[in-house]
Amino acid sequence: DIWAEVNVTGRASNVKGHDRTLVIGQIKGASCEDLVMALAGREHMYEDIPADRAAFFVRLGQRFGVKAAIISNAAGIVTPKTLSPLDIMLVHAHLEQDSSGVLRGGHVPGWGTRFPHMGDLYSARLRKFAQEKAAELGFMLVNGVYVRKLGPQYEQPIEVYQLRKEIRLI
Repeated sequence: DIWAEVNVTGRASNVKGHDRTLVIGQIKGASCEDLVMALAGREHMYEDIPADRAAFFVRLGQRFGVKAAIISNAAGIVTPKTLSPLDIMLVHAHLEQDSSGVLRGGHVPGWGTRFPHMGDLYSARLRKFAQEKAAELGFMLVNGVYVRKLGPQYEQPIEVYQLRKEIRLI
């Protein structure tokens, strides 16, 4: 059990479909150095866990040598005319809407610099690659800004209005 081996104890996420299943393997035909780490489900800070625990799998991937991550989720939208229900958004920036960032707390030197540069957090090179691959497969990615809210509740109408105003200023 990976959870026992990495000393992650406690209850599993109570979010349906978030079983915390971790798979590390090789893509068919790739070299043995090219491994993929896939996670189905995770814990959420709104489940009363600290930010460093919510970021555990990013840190674990880093320890395994992961250099890039593709992260997906289902999220609402505050600008309904920009996306349709089955569209896929390619994030180029994000807004933090709470003060629970994963850099809070003590610094662990093995995790990298204390205050990482955020200028190219969403790599332009990897976003271009994703756009090209999507086009080859016959679909478009819609560029957008992800707004991170602690949750789990939906936003009030006044919060959606505020976010729309903020996004227009970007």
